[in-house]
Amino acid sequence: MYCHKKLIERTGKWHYHNIYIHPMTTRICSDKKEPIYKIIVREAKIGEQSEYMAWIWKNEKDFTMIFPSKIFNICFADGYKAEEEANHGKSYNVIIEEIEQLKQEDIP
Repeated sequence: MYCHKKLIERTGKWHYHNIYIHPMTTRICSDKKEPIYKIIVREAKIGEQSEYMAWIWKNEKDFTMIFPSKIFNICFADGYKAEEEANHGKSYNVIIEEIEQLKQEDIP
């Protein structure tokens, strides 16, 4: 997966955003000069902590949303818990691990 990252001045923490499976999709979401990073998104083990934790929503096939908090709750009329109970998907706490910054010439 690929993304941009920026420093959130208020918290002093890095935030990964524009996360997609292809670097070209990430690139079109921002200034072409903004660096793109290759990342791994994996489910967090119970009690595991990391510098960058996030929440994803996964339907039957793949994840459809990724947010730094459970703010995606607002995307569902009755909240994500009701959607989980209706078997429309599930929320997962994940860890994002940065692999490398891509070279601009390697991005299509």
